[in-house]
Amino acid sequence: MSKSNAIATVTATLRAISAEIARDAVPGAEISTDRPDAREGRRHTAAINLFLFRASVNSTFRNHDTPTRDSRGNLVQHPATGLDLDYLFTFSGPSVEAQLLLGQTVAALHAEPILTPRRITETIDLATAANQDAAIADADLADQAERLRVTPIPLDLEELSKLWSVFLQVPYDLSIAYRVSVVLISADVAPRAALPVRGGEALPTSLPPWIERILVRLDARQQPTHVSLQGSNLVGDLEVQFGNLDPVPARKIVSTGEVQANLPARLVAGITPVRVIRNVPLTDAGADTSGQAATRPTVTGGAPGTSAETRPLSSNEVMLVVRPEVEQVSYDRSTDTLTLTLVRVAARQRGTLLLNRLADPHDQRRPGTDDVSIDFQIPAAAAGRPLGTVSLPTLAGGAKLSPPLTAPQHNVRAGNYLVRVRVDGAESILGVDEASGRFESPMVTIP
Repeated sequence: MSKSNAIATVTATLRAISAEIARDAVPGAEISTDRPDAREGRRHTAAINLFLFRASVNSTFRNHDTPTRDSRGNLVQHPATGLDLDYLFTFSGPSVEAQLLLGQTVAALHAEPILTPRRITETIDLATAANQDAAIADADLADQAERLRVTPIPLDLEELSKLWSVFLQVPYDLSIAYRVSVVLISADVAPRAALPVRGGEALPTSLPPWIERILVRLDARQQPTHVSLQGSNLVGDLEVQFGNLDPVPARKIVSTGEVQANLPARLVAGITPVRVIRNVPLTDAGADTSGQAATRPTVTGGAPGTSAETRPLSSNEVMLVVRPEVEQVSYDRSTDTLTLTLVRVAARQRGTLLLNRLADPHDQRRPGTDDVSIDFQIPAAAAGRPLGTVSLPTLAGGAKLSPPLTAPQHNVRAGNYLVRVRVDGAESILGVDEASGRFESPMVTIP
């Protein structure tokens, strides 16, 4: 948040940027921050004029500080408002010079669309050293957390005409509008600070868990083995559910406050939602109004003679990408068939085979021209065929893939190909040679 002189600081910073633009485009051009009609007698002099024609409340930050006062009317936090500042850049002078100034301004603001803290600080320091703009000498705009972004405002001919009609009897000059957002301005008041809480009592909570972050732990083959979930309300009897599979027990890590869960064996490749479920006593869960109760029924159990009815409360969902793995790939020249053995796939999942031909297996900076992409479907398990084995172009029983992988149909040249598989939005990982840093596996040779 910034002081009330933040608006003047933004204008001074844009003026400093315009001075650099004018120096590069038209040396000697004037820089001003007046109303366009104030330059009526100097229209034939090359100049850039900045005019703040509108300040509006930013809709995103309209109520971000609510409430600012407690029930007694005491101030509890700094009241702040976010503003969007709209500037009209006017370019005067001979036609060619005005167009040069416009072009240089558009290029400069596109290349540097953010008023950085360094740029703002330099403007304040220069103004202080030259005894100019004393009102911004103590500005703290550079410390604002939100960065100030400069974006062009598209104005059609009608909107531009309405804007210039405000300046009576002022001829039109070449102009363009920009918006600076967002400027957070706070009043110079001090809120009352409450005393800290000395202690508390742990009470059962009916709030559902909340996941803020998911971390995936990988094995040597870059395949996930378990997940670590971080967030809030991760207490009590917890389980983790992957998609529509049965929940698995969660392990609580006291030192980090996170929970961990192993990936189910039935979890298949694709993008899978993950959520945490907490089983709470029915008396506590009955107070929940979040509407996020899981759909599993109430569980009754416990020692003989006791009742332990619980209700599951579900967290928000986060997405986990489970990648397929190409465990084995081979090519049979006699049948012109490419056979894949995949890990973490299910019957009838649809996928895409990606082949990238290498002109030289030792120089992968020169990709071949024959990059092949073929759609396929995981077949159902058959006798003598483990689930996840795909043969192209034919499957068990002579069922044809459409289209089959044959050299004549796909113009697959002889050579070495890197093999990838994409299943339900998740793509397998290529192995990298640690010495050269290049992809090396899985690879198949088609003679």
